[in-house]
Amino acid sequence: TQAIAEISEIFAQIGFTRVRYPEVEWDWYAFEALNFPDNHPARDDWETFFIKTEPDPKRGPMILTPHTSSGQIREMERKQKPPIRMLNIAKCYRRQSDVSHTPMFHQFEGLVVDEG
Repeated sequence: TQAIAEISEIFAQIGFTRVRYPEVEWDWYAFEALNFPDNHPARDDWETFFIKTEPDPKRGPMILTPHTSSGQIREMERKQKPPIRMLNIAKCYRRQSDVSHTPMFHQFEGLVVDEG
């Protein structure tokens, strides 16, 4: 959309690279690697959309991406050394539906990792 293009351009001018990651994500990237406790409400069936597949032994069940923070983990895996300047704009999914929420929404998030 126009808003996403404009936001991406603004951040590109200050050195950020736009990244894109899957809308269907592993629990490990969305929760475990971000230190969400096992009993965190976001991990419940009533908050997250789980995909009906066999869980991966190391990465857990598949889910629809509930937030863009999983992209931080993927980016740090991909690019082992600083600097990292990434912008992640993506669709996110949560089991929320009321006058101010829909199950799908766009979220954007930046990450900077550098030395010193």
